[in-house]
Amino acid sequence: MRLLDTTTHKLKLFHGDVPPYAILSHRWRENEVTFQDLQAGDASQLEAYDKIARTCSIAAAAGLQYTWIDTCCINKTDSVELSEAINSMYRWYEESTVCYAYLGDITWDDSFSVARDIDTSDNLKFGYHLNLAVSFCGAEWFTRGWTLQELIAPSVVIFLDQGWIEIGTKLSMCDMVSSITGIPKAILSGADVDSASIAQRMSWVSRWRTTKVEDTAYCLMGLFGVNMPLLYGEGGNAFFRLQEEILKVSTDYSIFCHSFDLLFGGTENGRSKFLAASPVDFEHSARIVPNHPEGIGCMPVRIDSQGFHLQVRLATRESLKGGVSIRNAILPCQLEALEDSTIGDREEKGLLSVVIPLVAATDLGQVGVFRLFNGSSAAAAGDIDEAKFRSMVICVQHSRGRVKRRHLLPRLAAGGHTTLIKMVLNKGVGPPIRRLACHDALPEAAATHSVDAVEVFLEMGCDDRRLLHESSRDALKRVLNERYWSEPGDLEKTVTLLVQKGLFQTNRVPDLVNIVLGMSPFAFSEHGDGDRRVASLLNALDKEERRRFCLEYLGDPRVAPEWAASERVPPALVPLWRSPNGRLTMRLNRTRMVMNELRVLDGLPPLPEPKKLESTGSVLSRRRDKDGN
Repeated sequence: MRLLDTTTHKLKLFHGDVPPYAILSHRWRENEVTFQDLQAGDASQLEAYDKIARTCSIAAAAGLQYTWIDTCCINKTDSVELSEAINSMYRWYEESTVCYAYLGDITWDDSFSVARDIDTSDNLKFGYHLNLAVSFCGAEWFTRGWTLQELIAPSVVIFLDQGWIEIGTKLSMCDMVSSITGIPKAILSGADVDSASIAQRMSWVSRWRTTKVEDTAYCLMGLFGVNMPLLYGEGGNAFFRLQEEILKVSTDYSIFCHSFDLLFGGTENGRSKFLAASPVDFEHSARIVPNHPEGIGCMPVRIDSQGFHLQVRLATRESLKGGVSIRNAILPCQLEALEDSTIGDREEKGLLSVVIPLVAATDLGQVGVFRLFNGSSAAAAGDIDEAKFRSMVICVQHSRGRVKRRHLLPRLAAGGHTTLIKMVLNKGVGPPIRRLACHDALPEAAATHSVDAVEVFLEMGCDDRRLLHESSRDALKRVLNERYWSEPGDLEKTVTLLVQKGLFQTNRVPDLVNIVLGMSPFAFSEHGDGDRRVASLLNALDKEERRRFCLEYLGDPRVAPEWAASERVPPALVPLWRSPNGRLTMRLNRTRMVMNELRVLDGLPPLPEPKKLESTGSVLSRRRDKDGN
């Protein structure tokens, strides 16, 4: 391990016993100082050298003679050294005396401290924490895949702003860091990372990104205590290899509990892999934990050319059309109960079993060999009595196969290349591929605000009306949830095209109700333009359809009946209505707009605008003026 002397700024190689050292965690920028720059002796002339000098100065002030910085302490031109460094990275951070997390895009504002100190009222306390959270959580450091292990592994993490001023520590800001990252406070406070299940650890990673696809797997080796060779160029197969390495040292079956959007009301994602394709598949798996008796592990998973051999309980479900019999493989995992759970007694106790639907692979002619049913992964089975089904070893097929490349049409749609799209549709793809490609390309064109491309796909892309309806529905979801639309006219044209040319007329009102109910809360916040988006959707319908939409929306169980029944806001909901933040307020804004549309159709005046409370910033300003500060 090479360390940088904090006084001489010279590198020194250590074998065996390593002296105490500080370590830097940061976002890489262009023209960072490299190992070769330090060896050449002219690194101090480089602009990026300030980062090294500042790190050494702070570490020396803390009494540390050495520091480690990844940009210059690794010779990245040596593939052997690079592989050794990446495999040792977690341990190096774990063994450091202190880790300095440099948030180069955050400037610490003294007014945060002023807001905290001048008044202890709840409003100003909330304002201080809100301002701090908005500034802190916006740091790019919280999006980089490699910094996840750099946050968890060290005992001491000190956050520094752009001017190298201390913001706080991992311990002092534990609540805020936990809310930003999804990592439990116990882990951030020093609990053993192995106390979290594999699914839980993977769910933390789902929020972080890496520049290279392979690094998504390589940056997680230390978090799961495994090592493997680096093969840049293998793409997504790196994450499959990582999971296989984890299964060699763990009997935690929660690794199979991915794609949990099914469990929480999402839609089928069509994946057919028994292992997850990326950490994003674990986005909704933060509550999955093993449920076998303490101290008694499951049978280790064995992997061979047939697939994965694992021990489960099998339950049979009714046969579907075509005589397909589905077997629910009940995994030794469960949903961890929420502290404030009110969903139901069974979930409050954490007793929801986790199952994977399988069908027998009869083409192999072997009993006990299965494949995933319809590409789905994990789901919940709250009513299955596990004791009724005996435990047995089964084999589930899985093949990595070739990594499927994104089709040309979605790529062209993302760039708005209308002329090229027409050429490819006319000369480059046959009907089957055309249908499948357009299924992905139409939402892409809509999300990138390419009105002309949307029109081309609707007219030329697909002769299958059912598929066109599904593609248009997906495209509308993307359009209505996009954060920003630069041209209002493009939004209205895109929505009108998708509604009138893409959706079945008989089915479109119920679908549109579900789409609007599923819109992002951001669209209805003070920074969003949800009203304009919903208005553009309603304008694409005729008068009768608009009335049906309003009635179906207001009658939906997800919308409180009293909101629709009253011409004014119910007294009990006034605080929520006036609150400037919160999902309920955004839902109320959405409902109020639909109520107004129905009133206009009935010839009634719209509801009056609700009053809003003063923001925390206004209260703070008035307090400062009053005090003369």
